[in-house]
This record gives sequence, C-alpha cells and structure tokens, in this order.
Amino acid sequence: MRLYHMILVLAALIVSLNMAFQALWLHQFSQVRDSMREFGGNYLPSVRKAGDLTRLVTEFRNLELRYVLAVHERELAGLARQMGRIAARIITAEEHLDGLCQTPEERRDFQGYLAAKASYVAGNRAVLEAMLDGRAVEAAALARGKAADYALMISRLEGIERVNMELGVEANREAGDRFGRMLGSMALAGLATSLLGAGAAVLAARRIGQPIARLARHMVLSDGSPPEDPPPPVPSGVSSEVRVLYEAFGDLSAKLSASMQRLEALAVTDQLTGLPNRRKLLEEGPLALAICRRGGHPCSVAMLDLDHFKAVNDTHGHDAGDAVLSQTAAVLRSVVRDSDVLARVGGEEFALLAPNSGREETLHLAERLRRAVEEHVVTHGPLSLRVTVSIGTATDHHGAGGFDALLRQADQALYRAKESGRNRVVSSEDASSEGTA
Repeated sequence: MRLYHMILVLAALIVSLNMAFQALWLHQFSQVRDSMREFGGNYLPSVRKAGDLTRLVTEFRNLELRYVLAVHERELAGLARQMGRIAARIITAEEHLDGLCQTPEERRDFQGYLAAKASYVAGNRAVLEAMLDGRAVEAAALARGKAADYALMISRLEGIERVNMELGVEANREAGDRFGRMLGSMALAGLATSLLGAGAAVLAARRIGQPIARLARHMVLSDGSPPEDPPPPVPSGVSSEVRVLYEAFGDLSAKLSASMQRLEALAVTDQLTGLPNRRKLLEEGPLALAICRRGGHPCSVAMLDLDHFKAVNDTHGHDAGDAVLSQTAAVLRSVVRDSDVLARVGGEEFALLAPNSGREETLHLAERLRRAVEEHVVTHGPLSLRVTVSIGTATDHHGAGGFDALLRQADQALYRAKESGRNRVVSSEDASSEGTA
C-alpha cells in the first residue's frame, strides 16, 4: 500500500472516528440541554407561582387585620371588596400551582397548605360572626389567634419553593455529570486519533479538544451552579459543530444564571423600597449576633414604624402611601452605616440590624433616623407631606436568647414609644424600667 493510500485510509479513519464521536458529543450535549430546559420548564414555574401565592396570602392577611380594626362602614366595605378580589386571585393561583405540583413532596406541602387554609377560613367565619354581633374585641382576638394557621400556610408554600429549587439544583448537577461524560468521550477520541500517528489527528485535537476544554473549565463548577462571568469567546478555526455547541451552551448558561440571580434577588428584596425584606433580615441577624458574641462586641436592633400611616392611605390614597414608604426608605438608607442592615419587615414597619453598636450608639443613630424622617418632605405630584416615625431599640447583653428575642425586645420598646406619644425613640431598657415602675 502506497503512502498516500495509507494517508487516505488513516484520514478516512480519523474522519470516521471524529464523525462518530461528534455525533456522540451532540447527543450528550442535547441531554445536558434537556436537563437545563427541564429546570426552566418544570421547576421555575412552581417557584414563581408558590411565591405569588405567598404574596397574595400575606396581602389578604394584612387586609383582614385592617378589617378587624376598622370602625367606619365605608372603610369596612372597601376592605371587604379588596379582600374579595384577593380571595379570587388566591383561588386562581392555587389552581395553577395545583397543576404544577407533581412530586410527592410538592403534593404533601400543597395538601398541608390547603388544610391550614381550611382552618384559617373556619377562623374567618368566627371572626365575621363576632364582627356582626358587635363583639369587636373578641373578633380582634380571634384574628390574632389565626396567626398559627397563617404561618403554616406560608411555611407549606415555602416548602414547595424549596423542593423545586432543590430539584433545579439536582437537574443542574445532572447536566454537569453528563457534560463530564461528554468530556471523557472527547478524551477517548483524542487518544484514538493520536494512536493513528497522523498529524491530522493532532490538528483535529487542537481545533476541537482545546475549545471544549476551555468551555469546560469555565462551565463545570464544584457546586453545580452556573458561572457568573460570560464564557470566553469562541476560538477561531474551530469546527462548526463545536461553534454551535460552544455558543448554545454559553447562551443556556447565561439564561440560567440570570434566572437564578433574579430569583435570589426577588426572594430577599422588598419590591417597593428596594430594601432587604424580613427573610433577608432573619438570615443576616442570627449570623451577625453570633459573630458579635464571639468577638465580645455589642449588637443592637431597632424597630421603626411610621406614625399614622393608615391616615395617609385613607386620606390621599395608596399611591401616596407608596411614595411615603419609598421616600422614607431612601431617607433611612442615607443615614445608616454601611455595616448596618436596614430592612422593610411589614407594611409601614422597618427594622435595623446594627452590629458592633452599643446601647448609647444605637440610641444616637435612632435619633438621627427619627430627625431625618421628621425633617424630610414627602412629595407626590402636587402633594407635600411630613411624616414621623417611632423607634424602639434593644441591645444584646450576651445572654442566652437568640435574634428573635432581641427583635421582640425592640418591638416592645416600639410599642412603648407609640403609647407614649409617637415620634420618639425608646430603648428596651427604658421600657422595662417604666413597666417595672
């Protein structure tokens, strides 16, 4: 056999091997892509819908509490209409979420949510009967007593979110495993072609193996999460199949990374003010408290509540109320330190986590916040408003209680500030001494 015939045979063999392995790579890549699409098509909708339902249930709960506290018939009628609309949206969201729940864990959490809701609705009837009989105090007590059912409902919905996020991570891990197997087959192709001793095999390895290796180093992470940086540019001189694989994989990775980042941000951010929400505060608080205790440093919290905020909504409308909340949040954010965590934890209620801050320092900071809010003029179209804020503070004294206990102390101090005239700062130590006296 002549040399050029041997070269032709070797070239044909190399081409055949490459074609076979490229077909295998594309098949394995399609499996990776299917895993990512499964995450985007099966798990993200459940996470979003459970989050929507959580927000609707919370909004209904807030309206219900306002309804119990309302005294005017016009206000009661308005709240009742709002509650009816929210209830209809809740039913629609439940129907959608029911269709998305497929795993036993999801079905269990969803059934648990429905059971808690049934108990909650039964409590609603008792509240309504008390209201119709003129037993307002009893109605308020019954409404507060439904907090456990409300908390269980939220917990079950969060369980659905958590299960789907875990399934999404598993799908991403499976994609990484499949991609790893694809890399193994690529290595085998390189070894087979190199044994043929042809320079074409070396060239093919450089034009195919190296770009894929670069992409693999960028994409395959130890924790199974998508990379934050964009993939490196496609090298020149690569085959069209590799270019398609490279660009498609980079596009899928970018979309998945963006979706994950949006979900993470939405989960811990208040959409109106842009501040961290209660969930973020409850994540950061215990960690900051533990660090301060280990270092022998103080740690304080403050609870802030806008005074007479309901009157703003009732008089000027909810758009004006939203303007008050967003502008007040901006004023508070301009005063706090970079190391502090300012969060919106309720309708008109904010919380401040101040690590390494003692009692006097926290009181001074709280007074600055109070004055800043008092001096700021809220503008909304032609409307100009001034609002005030009541603040309760509490400082950890390295006791046995956790972060929740510290928040409760600050909340009690806030209650004392409201009770003693509003637009003032009260520390938990002052509130305790007054209660003792």
